[in-house]
Amino acid sequence: MLMVVYCAPQIFAADNRYADVFGHYENRQYRYAVMIPEGFHGSQAKPPAPAHGFFIPLADSQDARIDVDANYNTLEYKSVSEAAQRENSWFVERCANSPRTASKPATLGSMAAVSTEVGCIGQGSSRSVVLESIVAIGPTSSHYMTAVVYRVILISTKERHRGDKG
Repeated sequence: MLMVVYCAPQIFAADNRYADVFGHYENRQYRYAVMIPEGFHGSQAKPPAPAHGFFIPLADSQDARIDVDANYNTLEYKSVSEAAQRENSWFVERCANSPRTASKPATLGSMAAVSTEVGCIGQGSSRSVVLESIVAIGPTSSHYMTAVVYRVILISTKERHRGDKG
């Protein structure tokens, strides 16, 4: 199981590029499943877009969301720490000031993972934003030539973060 947060274009209710996801989400290609809590809904890109995962909006804007995502380890990360650093670099690059970063060991399901929190002022904004992620690398198997990188990410404003984190 995994979640990731990407900066995506603002999604409106009438946006027909996305399909709603409720309850149980299963991604057989990347071998993970997630239960979406009652009262929440996710959105995933409709085909022909690749099905890596979904996102759960936590606000009417892109200020708060959870993303769940998986990709093959095509960059061949050598460690979970390297994967976490590189998978979160897109967020750090969008910081207007020096980001505050803290990482620690974690688990995602039964996999060793790295939990990272990054806080900064977003570019073109005066608002403090927070990214909190968990990144893990799944094992390779005889059916798959490369491992899978799993990500669960919460992005929120500093003001909302504690409540959104739950």
